[in-house]
Amino acid sequence: MTRTLAIGLAITFCLLGAWACEGMFADRFAYRYIDGEGVEVFDATIPAVADAAAESLVSLGYLNVTREELDGVTGLAARHEDETRLSIRIAARDDDLTEMRVRVGVFGDEKQTGAIFAQTRRRLGVNEQEGP
Repeated sequence: MTRTLAIGLAITFCLLGAWACEGMFADRFAYRYIDGEGVEVFDATIPAVADAAAESLVSLGYLNVTREELDGVTGLAARHEDETRLSIRIAARDDDLTEMRVRVGVFGDEKQTGAIFAQTRRRLGVNEQEGP
């Protein structure tokens, strides 16, 4: 009985540990939309993410796309045909990871933000189901 209980507890702890680690790493690359801002981490360089995001903005009808770099952060700004303004901040998160933050308008637009991230993923060659 004691041996069976010990084996059962060991299996339970292993499964719980694997589940916790899977959730921790899955969230690392997951797209999130919180308080009007979209955030996602890509397994790509800052220039690659910035280029993909700029191309995505043009393909989605954004005008006057400008790019600025300051202290390791790349910023993109644009406005949509309907005059909605957009800002994107792209910065290194780790050596090989780049975080992109998008805000559309003053209060955010979840649909447009999602479209920008989807286009950027496609341009980077990232499968939406698999992540980087």
